[in-house]
Amino acid sequence: MKIIKLKLSSKIALIAFILSLLGITALAVISYQQYNEIFKNNLLNNITFEVEKTTSTIKKKISGAKKDLLFTSNSEPIYGILRTTRNRYNYDEDENMHLNSWKDRLEKLFVVVMEQNPAYFQMRLIGVKEDGKEIIRVEKKRGKFNFVAEKNLQSKNQTPYFRDTTKLPDGHIYISQIN
Repeated sequence: MKIIKLKLSSKIALIAFILSLLGITALAVISYQQYNEIFKNNLLNNITFEVEKTTSTIKKKISGAKKDLLFTSNSEPIYGILRTTRNRYNYDEDENMHLNSWKDRLEKLFVVVMEQNPAYFQMRLIGVKEDGKEIIRVEKKRGKFNFVAEKNLQSKNQTPYFRDTTKLPDGHIYISQIN
């Protein structure tokens, strides 16, 4: 094995080169770490902004849905249906109307509300008196409204949203899990 003898100037140059290489490597590692930290912070800020924006949108939609629900629940067809179901002949003496007429009016109201709110694909009135049986259900499929026939109406007494809603005091709104 042959030993290479270097001049002093070559030794200094080699040491300077090695120190420069170490310095550049250290600088690259530090720069990478700082860049990575900045990237993470920017990503976190962007995600936080998007989450807050989405949360705000969801809150507005829920607020709008609550307003629609309160409007619909305080509508004349709802009160008419309540009055007719208290009468053994399903007749509303106050307005001189039968239950079926009130149901027709409520179906029309449901259609109007659903037309104004494209996200609504189904509206229903569920009776407490008949242990959770649907009184009316209107569905929207491919832009067309379907009025569900009486024989196809379902009982919802086993659903958590029905049980939880019946426990609420008047004027309160229950929001179920989204599924």
